[in-house]
Amino acid sequence: MALTWLKRHQPLSPQGLYHEGDPREFLQWAEAGLGWLLFSSTHGFLLRAPESELPWLNGATYLGIDPDWPGLLVPTLWSPQHDRRPLFLQAIQRQGWSGAQALLPPNRLLSLTRADL
Repeated sequence: MALTWLKRHQPLSPQGLYHEGDPREFLQWAEAGLGWLLFSSTHGFLLRAPESELPWLNGATYLGIDPDWPGLLVPTLWSPQHDRRPLFLQAIQRQGWSGAQALLPPNRLLSLTRADL
């Protein structure tokens, strides 16, 4: 999976964030919103929330939806490039992953499950 990342001319609207940390520590200081969805992995967590409810979190990668990459959250400031994007997306869809999926630099594809905290 060889991805190239280009700086976006216009950032995407943020609809989530990814942070490499413990979601329980995050929830200790954050006042959770009603529309929040929290997903976790072994290395961090992904928060889905309306843009107006997303907290500022140092070190977080803010994520949005790029119509060229349906079904994936991608960084708001960076655009993933792949010379065989349709085949790449088909391969992801065939995996049958459920939950949130995020594509992060340099070449990370995360499939996260809902956190029960």
